[in-house]
Amino acid sequence: MHQFLLGETHRARGEGKPAEAAYLAAIALDERLPGPYLQLGSLHAASGQYDQALARVGKAIEVNPRNIGALMLAGVIHEKRGDIPKGREHYEKVLALSPRFAPAANNLAWLLSEHGGDRDRALALALLKDSAAKLPGNPEAQYHLGMAAAAAGDKETARQTLSAAAAAPTPFPGQAEAKKALGALK
Repeated sequence: MHQFLLGETHRARGEGKPAEAAYLAAIALDERLPGPYLQLGSLHAASGQYDQALARVGKAIEVNPRNIGALMLAGVIHEKRGDIPKGREHYEKVLALSPRFAPAANNLAWLLSEHGGDRDRALALALLKDSAAKLPGNPEAQYHLGMAAAAAGDKETARQTLSAAAAAPTPFPGQAEAKKALGALK
């Protein structure tokens, strides 16, 4: 447990290599704890090492197949890799375990609406408004709701949420599209 906490400290300080070493030491002490695997997966994903990230997250899922955090992270990593069916599969697993888990619902709705799927199901399933309300500081949730609202003809909701997404101080995938869609609504 001490090694895991040391890893968390290094990670908080932006020290990736020492954090990785501490997480690996934590795993060596107890392979049944999912936390070090998840944090290693997150570190690898942040640096674009998706195969390594998935291997680490896969170990966390082996330890506990009902670990919502591990399943969610696996979905995000698959989505970033462009493996949409695998991302969708993991988001579906999260929602099977926790039907109102807003981040998974939001991401699944986005995949369904943008990469083939039932757009009506995407809106109903993901409760995009609920997701955006629960995640007001998350520009991607605002962007997803804004794009869905624009497609559905709800221009007021689209303007509000796309404005929030476009003005986000931290860049995110889709920010340029949010600005473009916002411009088209004016």
